[in-house]
Amino acid sequence: MRIWHVEVKSFPRLFSPLTIRSVRLRNRIVSTAHGVRLAQNHLPSDVDVAYYREKARGGIGLVIQEAIRVHPTTVPSPGAIIGYDERVIPALQRIAAAVHRFDTPIFGQIVHQGRQSASGFTRLPIWAPSAVPGCYNHETPHAMDEDEIREVVEGHGRAARNILAAGYDGIEIHAGHGYLLQEFMSPISNRRTDHYGGSLENRSRVVREVVDLVREVAGEAVVGIRVSADEFTPGGLGTRDMREIVGLLAADGKLDYISVSQSNYEGASISTMVPDMYVAPGAFAYLAGEIKQVVPHLPVLAVGRINTPALAERILTAGGVDLVGMTRANIADQQLPEKAERGEVERIRPCVALNVCWRTSVANGLPITCAVNPTAGREEIWGEGTLPRAGEPRRVVAAGGGPAGLEAARVLAAAGHEVVLLERSGRLGGQMALAAVAPGRADLQAWVDWAERELHQLGVRIVLDTEATPDLV
Repeated sequence: MRIWHVEVKSFPRLFSPLTIRSVRLRNRIVSTAHGVRLAQNHLPSDVDVAYYREKARGGIGLVIQEAIRVHPTTVPSPGAIIGYDERVIPALQRIAAAVHRFDTPIFGQIVHQGRQSASGFTRLPIWAPSAVPGCYNHETPHAMDEDEIREVVEGHGRAARNILAAGYDGIEIHAGHGYLLQEFMSPISNRRTDHYGGSLENRSRVVREVVDLVREVAGEAVVGIRVSADEFTPGGLGTRDMREIVGLLAADGKLDYISVSQSNYEGASISTMVPDMYVAPGAFAYLAGEIKQVVPHLPVLAVGRINTPALAERILTAGGVDLVGMTRANIADQQLPEKAERGEVERIRPCVALNVCWRTSVANGLPITCAVNPTAGREEIWGEGTLPRAGEPRRVVAAGGGPAGLEAARVLAAAGHEVVLLERSGRLGGQMALAAVAPGRADLQAWVDWAERELHQLGVRIVLDTEATPDLV
């Protein structure tokens, strides 16, 4: 039997509480807004409720729900949630109640995707500040007039009002990732000559109008904003621009926190928006530190492949920021916060940044899934506590030590069966272990190692160099 030694660490900064306005977070770990596409006919479903409930059950400090749409011109699929319609309130109430049951706060993110929308689903023109085609869908958008700008601003207010009526604790305004509000701010997408174009102050005007209205609607609820601190695009917004813009947005005290991401959908920039396994963990956390210098009085959230509690602790301690988004790590293991707080770091199912979650939901508009966690998006039927214990334990053979065999053996053993796993080669992992040998893909081995540790923890007998023949079975 292989013997592991994993040093148990504590994470005092990560598990210290934080208060944003009047909302108390038990720890600094955030599940940031990400596409899940679990809604049905644009309204949150029971599957949505289960998805967010499991995050809260697992000990997350704050849930920020996926981007909720503020206008009919930015609804990409039936799985996208429409926040501008009051019909959404009862369904959102069920999500809020499920999350609050575990003393976890929840914010709703509101968005218009601008020229990153697609007219194929809505059968409506794409709206943007100027008629400049984007790289994502190559459609030429309609340049908004001032009435349409006002309509979208009011849509943000309407969506915020509905979300807060459902009992949410706060609102996050999405002004990053090359979506509409960032398109107004960026010179590569804003060619206007009126008072919404030209100078940086003019280009950020619509964002200030949205912040003003949402603050008015929110009252004493939390209002935050998400920005891309660097577009990583020639001629686009850089960190110096965004520091100035954030200073303008935060000057009058209407914002309660800043969520700092990066990138847009243009060219190579999109590859840095959700950094995959070829990008070093935490590579973009420095951007949050740059923004924090402008708003030292506000909590600032860092994101970007922050995949382990140890890395999160280092970023919080050395980076000067206040919160960490561990979104994909939390998709891979909803119990990550609880396991880390208990010192069971070696039992956290690792995120290997294959980005199946992003490609499935955002790129393809389908319900979210995960390469290493088959329960993601299926929490209602496979979530924590849903699998019954074996009434009559049996002896079971798992044939093959690839990903499917390892997971089957783990689940059967967790249900109380006596499991023997037979693998004809001299190592576990199958094609995943083979793929881990390729350049830049070594992180795949982390999942294989985790699965093997779990099998030993559960008492599974692993037999290598043995083929599962009928006679042997």
